[in-house]
Amino acid sequence: MPTVSIIIPAYNASLYLRECVDSVVNQDFKDWELILVDDGSTDETVTICREYASSASNISYHCQSNQGVSVARNRGLEMANGEFVMFIDADDLLPANSLTLFYKAYLVNKSVDLIRGEYDAVDGNGNWLFTSNKKVFDKTSLYCEDDINKFIGRYIKTEYFLWLMWIRRSLIDKTRFIKGRTYMEDAEFLFSIFSNVRQSVYIPRVIYNYRKHEAAASSSLNEKRLGDIVLLATHLAAIWKHSMTALSKDTVNYAIVNCWEMVFNYLLSIDSDSRFQIIESCNLRNKVSDCISIGFRSKDMIDFVKQDSDSFVMDFSQRQRRKAQWDRIRNVVSYIKSRF
Repeated sequence: MPTVSIIIPAYNASLYLRECVDSVVNQDFKDWELILVDDGSTDETVTICREYASSASNISYHCQSNQGVSVARNRGLEMANGEFVMFIDADDLLPANSLTLFYKAYLVNKSVDLIRGEYDAVDGNGNWLFTSNKKVFDKTSLYCEDDINKFIGRYIKTEYFLWLMWIRRSLIDKTRFIKGRTYMEDAEFLFSIFSNVRQSVYIPRVIYNYRKHEAAASSSLNEKRLGDIVLLATHLAAIWKHSMTALSKDTVNYAIVNCWEMVFNYLLSIDSDSRFQIIESCNLRNKVSDCISIGFRSKDMIDFVKQDSDSFVMDFSQRQRRKAQWDRIRNVVSYIKSRF
């Protein structure tokens, strides 16, 4: 059994797929299997998948009709044999020592269920843009945690990026991605398994290069993605209401409030008529009310239910500007403190 199964779903990914796969093949750590899932591509993606699969016994591929990233990832999970599972997007890269860093974290605590690191954002040519967490430059120690709520609050927050993690495959069990979801589908998947996490390890190191460009799947919010965010918020509320979970109410509340803040920011970006139509067609006020009735709330959520859409947007916009100002002040203070 390999230590880790690496799953790469690919749709019309021929521009970057070779570079992505090579970044796995050239790792110092070799105890892995690579599963390529072509999701009905119309370019050279399937040819590239076949080429790599024929070159090494630990690389396999599966071709399917175009059904979306969630179905492609599910197929990869069905094929996986590793002790852990890692997901990579087909246009991204692994730094040279990535898998070694993960494996060393595993050796520190062999009962670990979840290992997470940080990422560099790079452009279309692979040039560095920024690092996800500036603190990684100053830290060397691994951080172990047996409370998933503390781990989420300290290291994940609202960055539910599958590709930053090794996840124990037995923890996933029969959990699968929901067909048709294209945005925040990783968050819904992770929250379905978080309750079963016993031990977690955080690596304060860059273990992934995320390619940030206009063609990336996560580039912008639209009405379809808005619907996926709403589904996540209602799903999280339902999990809390109908099942026993190790997740604290504060953890779930933080995630739900973040979902609705994303929705409200989208409403802020569109004209009044479109805003009214979306609120009505998506039944947003009732869905926010349902979350509030269960006990998940923020001032923004309460105001959204009570006010008409234009009044809410005006108040929400003012609060967002004040929040941005305070964030800038805190950043300046943090910078000054770091210099002395």
